[in-house]
Amino acid sequence: MVVLSSGKATTQEMGSEMEGRVLESSNSQETEGGERCWIRVKISPCLILFSGLAFVFGLFGGLAQADTVIADSEAAQHVGQTVSVEGTITKVFKSKNGNTFLNFGGDYPDVTFVVWIPQDAPEAADPNLVNLEGKKVKIVGTIQLYRGKPEIKVSAKEQIVVE
Repeated sequence: MVVLSSGKATTQEMGSEMEGRVLESSNSQETEGGERCWIRVKISPCLILFSGLAFVFGLFGGLAQADTVIADSEAAQHVGQTVSVEGTITKVFKSKNGNTFLNFGGDYPDVTFVVWIPQDAPEAADPNLVNLEGKKVKIVGTIQLYRGKPEIKVSAKEQIVVE
């Protein structure tokens, strides 16, 4: 709800209206006649909660499922797209820096697709990652190129689905 009023209003008058379960924001501007014009915006806590939930769902809702499922051998043709890449992990490798790589289609650099799990991602500490070697999985995310090879960066365990 937006309330416009002109005239003289003190901050005490404004503050007394802010009691209760409604959050309110106020701003004043001077009109041509020198009077102050107050603009008040009241926002319900339910609206804030609903907006927050909608944002979080929009941000993370696509992680668990992507509409397009492609084979790991086709990943290079879908750079910049958010997809599910399906294939068998041929090698699990942890670098000296702590990054974990899941290779598809062979050993690096002769791979069709790579999953990169940065060292600071919670999933990187999972000791069961080595058990994925030889398993058929789906990886959900946006495909990027790194040194000419298609890859997806994994930052949440929901991006890896073992079939």
